[in-house]
Amino acid sequence: MKIERKTMTTLEVINILKSLQKFIKKDMRMPCAFSWVLEDNFELLEKIHSKYLKSKEIIDKEFIDEDKTIIVLDHGEIKDEFLNEYKARLSEFLLIENDVEIKMVAYSLIDGIDLSSQEIKAIKFMVDREEDETDDIENLE
Repeated sequence: MKIERKTMTTLEVINILKSLQKFIKKDMRMPCAFSWVLEDNFELLEKIHSKYLKSKEIIDKEFIDEDKTIIVLDHGEIKDEFLNEYKARLSEFLLIENDVEIKMVAYSLIDGIDLSSQEIKAIKFMVDREEDETDDIENLE
């Protein structure tokens, strides 16, 4: 199995996870090998997301402790005068670059499966087209 080292910001990881969650929720029948790799990659990305959530909790607690929040409808909200500071702190974590080792699947595993453009977008990061492109070039000769 090919593993590709990719650099993704935490924000990119979160966006991919959201897309994958929608994809997985559809519970489509896929080749076993693809499903297995999808699950492995999902778990890897979830670890990065969990780190971000822990960091966010620490920032939230700091803002509560420093009286930079108000209670609105039974939950805390950042006071307007501190909102830019809060967003900047979160952005620092969202822009962190993470080196991740993505397990790749050959395009041939999903070739022929009827996927929407959104579904393709969700899994594109883990599909290896190199082998298939080589095959296409050889078929042209």
